[in-house]
Amino acid sequence: MRLSRASNLVLCILMSLEMWLHSAAVSLPLSVSSRWIVDASETRVKLACVSWAAHLETMVPEGLDKQPLATITGLIASSGFNCVRLTYATYMFTRQALGGQTVVESLESWDLDLAAKGVIAHNPGLAHLSVVEAYREVVKGIAAKNLMIVLDNHMSSPGWCCSDDDGNGFWEDRFFDPEEWLRGLQIVADLALDCTNVVGLGLRNEPRGPRQNAAAWRKYMAEGAEIVHGLNPNVLIFMSGLSYASDLTFLYWEPLAFKNQFLRSKLVYEVHWYAWSSGTGYSNGNPNTNCAADIGRFMNETGFLVASNHAYTSPLVVSEFGMYLNGESPGDDRFMDCYFALASKLDLDWVLWALQGSYYRKDGQADYEEVYGLLTRSWDRVRNPSFLQRLRGLQYPLPGPSSGDGTVYRALFHPATGLCVSPDSDSGLLLSPCSSSSSVWAYDSSADTMLKLKGSSAVVKATAEGSVAKLGSGVDCEGCHWTLVGDTRLQFTVYAGGRSLCLDGKSGSAITTRDCLCLEKAQEAEEDDVFMRESFIAVSANSDGHPLESSSSSFVEGATESKTPSTLSGSGLKLEEVGRCPHCRQRFESKQGLKSHVQARHAKLLRATTRRPFKKERRRKGAAEKQSGQRGAARALAPVKQDFSVYD
Repeated sequence: MRLSRASNLVLCILMSLEMWLHSAAVSLPLSVSSRWIVDASETRVKLACVSWAAHLETMVPEGLDKQPLATITGLIASSGFNCVRLTYATYMFTRQALGGQTVVESLESWDLDLAAKGVIAHNPGLAHLSVVEAYREVVKGIAAKNLMIVLDNHMSSPGWCCSDDDGNGFWEDRFFDPEEWLRGLQIVADLALDCTNVVGLGLRNEPRGPRQNAAAWRKYMAEGAEIVHGLNPNVLIFMSGLSYASDLTFLYWEPLAFKNQFLRSKLVYEVHWYAWSSGTGYSNGNPNTNCAADIGRFMNETGFLVASNHAYTSPLVVSEFGMYLNGESPGDDRFMDCYFALASKLDLDWVLWALQGSYYRKDGQADYEEVYGLLTRSWDRVRNPSFLQRLRGLQYPLPGPSSGDGTVYRALFHPATGLCVSPDSDSGLLLSPCSSSSSVWAYDSSADTMLKLKGSSAVVKATAEGSVAKLGSGVDCEGCHWTLVGDTRLQFTVYAGGRSLCLDGKSGSAITTRDCLCLEKAQEAEEDDVFMRESFIAVSANSDGHPLESSSSSFVEGATESKTPSTLSGSGLKLEEVGRCPHCRQRFESKQGLKSHVQARHAKLLRATTRRPFKKERRRKGAAEKQSGQRGAARALAPVKQDFSVYD
């Protein structure tokens, strides 16, 4: 578990005048407007969901042996989620020998006698229902808490997902019969008619394997969508891309077409994003560089869909993301910093994997603990309250199609804690819970580059390393002009007192200004490497072992590109330790060499602000759509046009 040290507070600027909780009234059914999901009144609805598994061998929603259904759904609602992605296996609905078993019979058939007794004790009304009937009752129980529901076709044959050779990966694989799959969709679409809170159906989870190809994907996804929509025109239709729901590049060239054009208003695409999705992970190397590469991959393979005014423009839901919630994976922690930054920047809808703290059976083991699970193994409380606090910041929807002036004023969001920046009573800054009354700020990177508190003339000012960031006048102000830097363009820096400074802070404490660490490359020395990583994602452990309590954060700018200032204020350099860079700690033999290094370093950081946020590789593949069957393998990148912008 990594301990925190002073690090850069990087701010995420969310495009919003107001933020509101998920519990606001939603007028169903839902539909699509450009890249947004909206309700019947054309008001933006942000899906902030959690996945609840019911697709494993028993076909029984997990956890019913640990707690009553009402307790579980109550925990979901009280944790701030507004919907549940409830998985299922096709065979449960299409094969009577499986779906007709009672819950107890299904559990006992896998020698799960203790689990069967647990269901009888905690959910006696479900124990002797068929697994299909029990599934329906769970759907009703979720709806009773005023939660929306997406029913997700996770597998054909019940079992853990996924691998290339599990027979469930692609149409016409061993267990994946297209006709049986379509019959299953028909049954589930009909089931959804009985519950208006079922707002969406996922056609298939993570298409994959050596036989995957874009042509077959188009054919079968279109067929499935037409059948579902014909039976239930109210539900959204979720489509997962190739290569384990990571690749939709083929839609850039040719968006999916339907016989019924109204279907377009119900179409939502899915992407899954984990630390390993890039193929390299976050365990080694400079986290800023790793994040930049991963964001570039994400945007080229799926993220381009949220660019406005294109034929392919659609809502994109991160329908799976997650991490070890026991604090034992530093790589996951670093990935989550990157994920929170981009998810807030693009205001993505999302689904956390996973709700379940345990499985009835997984990998041949009974009562298998899920360390990605939101809930503990006993299903009676949240596993990691600090992570949930952080997640709450992403549960707020931002302006959608009906928003007003959302391009200048922003909330300042701290992804590492899920908190927002507010002024304190002494003209300083602190982090506090986000709400509709959170302070609102202005930042225009194409104009004066000052961070201004809305409704006043006050701007954020840095004076010296280690000093408290203050609100002050912007007249002739050194230390008031903030710039985006770093490979990811997520670092927010100012030049003051002869050095580059960033903001640093954690929940409940004053925000100070600290040295910006060398973010351009990983350091060779292990000590410096750790120092560099923590500068981007510094995560501390509190007394009960929960990570993610303090100070890694990110800034996300608005619709305009940054403009490099023509001159730098405060050209004098105060070299407090002769022979060592005050930012990256690199040693120099002469004071002049050190001075030149610091000047060049700051100039390089400023040059980075003129780059576009993501490197686009323009590589037309022609009519042939080549897809890789291996997770993490190189895939064709969408040739994004020069005027591409995801900042609506």
